[in-house]
Amino acid sequence: MTDLLTPPTGPHLPDERKRLLKAHLLTTIETPARQPRRRRALVLAGGLLAAFTVVLMNVLWPQAAAPPYVKISNGDHDAAVTFLGMAAVAADAAPAAVGGQGKYLYVRSRESHLSVDGDDDVTLVGPRDREIWIPLFVGGHGVLRDGATPKDLGAFRAIDINPGLPDDPDAMLRKVYADARKTGNQVDAEAFTLIGDYLSENETVLQPTVVAALYQAAARIPGVELLADAEDGAGRHGVAVARSDGGIRHEWIFDAVSREYLGARSYLVEDGAWGRAGLLLSSSAVLAKTVVDTPGKTP
Repeated sequence: MTDLLTPPTGPHLPDERKRLLKAHLLTTIETPARQPRRRRALVLAGGLLAAFTVVLMNVLWPQAAAPPYVKISNGDHDAAVTFLGMAAVAADAAPAAVGGQGKYLYVRSRESHLSVDGDDDVTLVGPRDREIWIPLFVGGHGVLRDGATPKDLGAFRAIDINPGLPDDPDAMLRKVYADARKTGNQVDAEAFTLIGDYLSENETVLQPTVVAALYQAAARIPGVELLADAEDGAGRHGVAVARSDGGIRHEWIFDAVSREYLGARSYLVEDGAWGRAGLLLSSSAVLAKTVVDTPGKTP
């Protein structure tokens, strides 16, 4: 991967310092204001572990499996606004998923993230593929394959299938910021995170007009920037809409021509107690997304 660098190394931290850093980070993990859905816990589990373990990466990462580092580049705000406008037009023109009784949304993705095992062993989890079948009808059972054995996710409610987001950009922006204010976090950063959650939770059935409204709302968040080159979790290159907060940059990666959402990644942009600038915390890629008529069936 051309934008990954050789990681630096660092000295060991005392055990008490590690404990204090971990305790501090656990108290500052951001929690979205909207009601979490069943699959959200599954999707975000890796992200929470990544946040938890980055405290220890400097001292405990085994050299034989060193974490990837991202080459940090500068972005452009005006370019991000323009690109998101074009992405909104492309999204609005996309066909809607046709659901109904007996139909399932199938999504296959590839994910990697930093993880910790117990108190000491920090590892890079993945890349690994993840498949999920989401019923497009109330009462249907979702199925997750994140390993060898499929898991029954239970019966889905209407809100599990469709979050009911507005398709008007102004209404979308008001909703996102209202939810962001409830968290107590910095509102612009949280608004970007909330929109990114909706985009990355590919099991959510979002109508094309809703996706377009998400992009238009994101264009109005201060601090968004466009990066000319970014790599998703499958090694595909595209452009990234990004925002940095608290020393971490979060990217949404798009195909530069079709403006289709490809995946996401996050990494440190500042040196600190958590690690060195450029440390990749997580990456993902959407590999397939279509409607099927049987849970467990692949295209």
